Amino acid sequence: LEKNKDKKFDILYAHNTQSCFATGLLSKAGKIKVPAVFHIHDMIDADSFSPLVRLFCKGIKTIAVSEASKKELVSCGGIRARDITVIYNGVDRSMFYPLNKKRDGAGFVIGYAGGVTPRKGVIVLAKAFRQVASANAGVKLVLAHNNKRDDYFQEVSAELEGLNVEFCSLERARMNEFYGAIDLFIAPSIKDCLPSTVLESMSAGTLVLGSRVDGFPEALPERCMFERGDSDALAELIKDTMAHFDEISKEIIPVNMATVKNKFSMGKKIKAMDDYLSGLV
Repeated sequence: LEKNKDKKFDILYAHNTQSCFATGLLSKAGKIKVPAVFHIHDMIDADSFSPLVRLFCKGIKTIAVSEASKKELVSCGGIRARDITVIYNGVDRSMFYPLNKKRDGAGFVIGYAGGVTPRKGVIVLAKAFRQVASANAGVKLVLAHNNKRDDYFQEVSAELEGLNVEFCSLERARMNEFYGAIDLFIAPSIKDCLPSTVLESMSAGTLVLGSRVDGFPEALPERCMFERGDSDALAELIKDTMAHFDEISKEIIPVNMATVKNKFSMGKKIKAMDDYLSGLV
């Protein structure tokens, strides 16, 4: 702010948690003369905001990316419900679209993309996949990771040892290719607002299974969710999905794609952001 003090700002927009805290402090101290807006992309808990942080966040206009996130910002962050607006993350449907993959009978491919960290629940998927692979020799798991915690990654790798698993790291420009190359995407998160990978998979016409946690029920059909942390339940859901894959795909994939178009499109997000921010000036 000091470096840009000669520039005119209409709004100070804080896009990550760290900048939100700093923005709230400066706003309360009277150092900011324009409206401040937080954009919170993460789930929080009772330990996320100290009493001091809760104090200087109170009264700041806030954008949450799911109704679940809004609920926790009220209960754990001390932000008033009337100060929070939910604007969902958007998917660029020109980047994520069906590739019309033809299943060639060579085997069933399950995919995961994201961080290999405890919060993402990848060990739950690893344990479930071991059960599935024991009864389905042709099944394969592809793990595309963008960050990892080394000790947790080793735990996941050990659980998957000896199974048909591919680890990779893909550039974002290749993610639609990844979604198109798998039969089933799984998001086994323990705590998560609503990962962009879930919405991208839905937009790409790939069947998705996810934990029944936080923002997931705001996007996924009930029959495509399982209790978080329950590898046995996930294994059974995968087996049932594989056994009735064509039937379930025909029913669910069009619904998922319509959900993205009507609720999570980039166009809807951009319009909602423009309307919201314009209303603060």
